[in-house]
Order: sequence, then structure tokens, then C-alpha cells
Amino acid sequence: MTANPIAGVLNINKPGGITSHDVVNRVRKLAHTRKVGHTGTLDPMATGVLLVCIGPATRLIEYIVPALKQYRAVVRLGVTTDTYDAEGRITRQCDPASVTPQDVRRVLASFIGVIEQAPPPFSAIKHKGRPLYKLARQGRPVTPAPRPIRIETIEPEQINIPDVVFNVTGHAGMYVRSLAHDLGRALGVGAHLTGLTRLANGPWRVQEAVSLPELEERGIAPFLQPKETLVSHLPAITLSDELQQRVLRGQTIPGKAPSPDTPLAACDRAGNLIAVMKLREPGWLKPVKVFNPVHP
Repeated sequence: MTANPIAGVLNINKPGGITSHDVVNRVRKLAHTRKVGHTGTLDPMATGVLLVCIGPATRLIEYIVPALKQYRAVVRLGVTTDTYDAEGRITRQCDPASVTPQDVRRVLASFIGVIEQAPPPFSAIKHKGRPLYKLARQGRPVTPAPRPIRIETIEPEQINIPDVVFNVTGHAGMYVRSLAHDLGRALGVGAHLTGLTRLANGPWRVQEAVSLPELEERGIAPFLQPKETLVSHLPAITLSDELQQRVLRGQTIPGKAPSPDTPLAACDRAGNLIAVMKLREPGWLKPVKVFNPVHP
């Protein structure tokens, strides 16, 4: 074992045809560690930004989940599938010739804001402890209850009936497959997703993402970003040497936070992440995750 294990995040441009877990396994081989995880699953068909954390950086995955995500979606009108995408079984076909570009723009605009969206029956969401996709594959599909999601923007890129291309930016919990399905339902002709690219996850963009072949050719080091980038969006405090030692021992320190639920990134004077802190009681912060700068 090395004194300083690899710790950081990779912005990988996931190719189509493999799972997010396949990408994680390939990174594990390159990093020579099992401690690797991604920050948000992309379906096998999907491409684009997949953030893969290595070593101690995996402990910070929960803090990147709320980040805004942007996608480019390609939708085929007139064909509905049980998975809401091109990998599923066709359940309905309809001639979409009566649909106009204005109809498509109107429905897409109606999705902006807080809406109720039902996740696809083929998804990793659990029902009574079992993933929905497993129940669906056993012929026992469960229709999940709609839940509120927030969509910030939807911008049509191309409308060439029966195909529609749009960019969408939304928060955690948004299913683009469900957007495709709901678009088709609102238009009365059905639809399914035929292509999906994650363009961005928070500040990470697909333009800066590394491909798997290049990663395997050149190795991890040239593309590894420090774990601190995962919490760069959090309020930050700088610890004195004395306070740093107290935090490393798991002790509370004096300080303030915007709210009891708001995590803070506590760094040393060099900008190295020492801990994620939360408010314990008014005027006092407690460390909830500690990172030793010598053995992170």
C-alpha cells in the first residue's frame, strides 16, 4: 500500500453500449483499487459526462448529487416502448404526421418549473426493497407514483417530425426517459427516447471529459482532479493550525453555518480539504467527514 492513496475525480465521457458500472470496473483496474464509484448512473444507451470518484473522494459523492445536470435528448414520436427508450419492447405505434413543431414547443415549455413526474417502470428506484427494473423483467411492472421534480430550461434544438431533439437542464431526480414518454403522451401519439448525452453535471462539461481509450492509454494522473473540486460549491472556512488539529481528532470547533442542514468545506491554509462540517448547535460546528492530509 502507498502512504498516499489515489484520491480525486475523473470526468469521463461515457460511450454508449456499456453500463456506468462497466466504466467503474475499468477505472478500478487502472487505479488498482476497489474504492471507486460514480456520482450518477447513465443508462447503457446514454453517453456523456460520468463523474468517477477514486479513493477517499468516494466519501464526497453525496455532496455532488444535487448539482444541476444538462442533457441532449433525441426523441422519436409515434412509437411507445415499455422502457421509454429504444432498448424496450414496442407497446404502441401511431402516425405522428398531425403533430406540428408548434405543438412540440408548447408541450416542452409546459415542463419547465416544478412538475409531477413518474419515474420509468424500468428504473433502479425500489418498491418494497426491490428495484423496479427487476420487477418489470419478471412481468410484474409497478407504476411508480409521480413525484415533484424541477426543470430549469428546455430548449428545442431540432424538430423534424417524427424526430425531436432538445436540451434540458434539471435537478436530481429528473428522468429524461420519462420526459420523452410524457411528451408523446401529451401530443397523443406516444414517444420514446432514442439518444441521450449528458452535457454537464454541475461544473463538469462533456467538452472537457476524457474518453475511456485515452484514459487507458495515458493513465489516470493527467486527468485526475482533486477531491476538493467535489465540494467547491459548498460554503468554505479556513482552519488555523490549532483548529485543524481539533477537527482531525473529531472535536467540535466554534463557527457558524447558514443552516443546520448546510454542509461546510473546512480546508487548511493551502486549500486542502480537512473535513466536511455541520452545525451541531448555535455557534459550534462538528466534523461529519474527516480527511487526514497525510493519509486522506
